[in-house]
Amino acid sequence: MKAHLCGLWDGANLWTQWEDVAPETGYRLRFRVVLPKAGEWRMVGGSEAPLRKPWLVLQMGGVQHATEGNPGATVEVQVAIAKTGPESDLEWVQATEVTFARSRCRFEFTAGPRGIHFPKGGEFSCIVDGAGAHYALQQEIELAAGDVAEMELVATLLTGYCQLDRPDHFVIRPGLGTVIRNVAPSEDDVEETGQTSSALRVMRGQPLKIAFAAPAS
Repeated sequence: MKAHLCGLWDGANLWTQWEDVAPETGYRLRFRVVLPKAGEWRMVGGSEAPLRKPWLVLQMGGVQHATEGNPGATVEVQVAIAKTGPESDLEWVQATEVTFARSRCRFEFTAGPRGIHFPKGGEFSCIVDGAGAHYALQQEIELAAGDVAEMELVATLLTGYCQLDRPDHFVIRPGLGTVIRNVAPSEDDVEETGQTSSALRVMRGQPLKIAFAAPAS
């Protein structure tokens, strides 16, 4: 199992993710501060209630965050497949650090009865895993009523919430009969740094973007 952590994004939370190799069993996770002062391991996901998703955003309340002239805390994470028995039997995997890249993903556009026309750079947003995912066109698209086209879009934010895990993870209906959906998982989501810990940092130059959840049908 390969595990990753990322402290360089919003400066307040630690992003963790790993390969989903045991979805029926679940996972245990532990983390600790290693700098400026080593701390004790803190466990997440008990034996009776293991983590079911292959990712987790850890709210780092009480941990010193980076400010001007202050490097803030550095944290390490380990993940294990959940199992019954003593915690000493768990096989912990060390998470390595990544930084978020600009995810790419294949999307399908289905035009409604009025057709569609979106310019290059046109942006689309959707609530994914509880937060906004934002993708933009790399070329203009124009379709007549009922036409279907597939093309690659690129994320406009460097965040884990732009990672799309499966087809139809991102589905919106921006107009009468028009549907825009991803048809494959996203690619190029992260870049590995080779480090085994990550410092909590705010990624500079990230614009504020808002996405609204679709109303319940």
